[in-house]
Amino acid sequence: MAESKIHPTLVMKGNWGEVHFAQRLNDEQPVRAFLTNECPENELPKLMELFRRMAQDGNIPNIQKYKKIDGVIHEFKANEVRISCYTDASKRRCYLLHAFLKKQDAWPHGELQRAINLLHEHLEFLKTKGGPQ
Repeated sequence: MAESKIHPTLVMKGNWGEVHFAQRLNDEQPVRAFLTNECPENELPKLMELFRRMAQDGNIPNIQKYKKIDGVIHEFKANEVRISCYTDASKRRCYLLHAFLKKQDAWPHGELQRAINLLHEHLEFLKTKGGPQ
């Protein structure tokens, strides 16, 4: 029997669609690296539940856990952890762009710019190298 392969960027799959790690042109996945190396251990289950809910329903109506930041950039929130993302509703996919520990009320401008840059790089990755389309 042939082995089924799960795409290496897939985080969660549900009734609405899929949540994926965004990928840079150098194949780096910033959110995967953050969750593995920097995320406080007690926040990981909360984030995974948010990703499950997004994959299941395509939205999280609680603005304390998920909200629009700027343009197409949204954030998942678990205490101080912020994970930027964008959703391609036509393909039913949410892509996790980058993550950081937020220490103040407003998003630092540099983090927003980084999210926007990673969005553009990820879209270029999808266009040139493929990936979940």
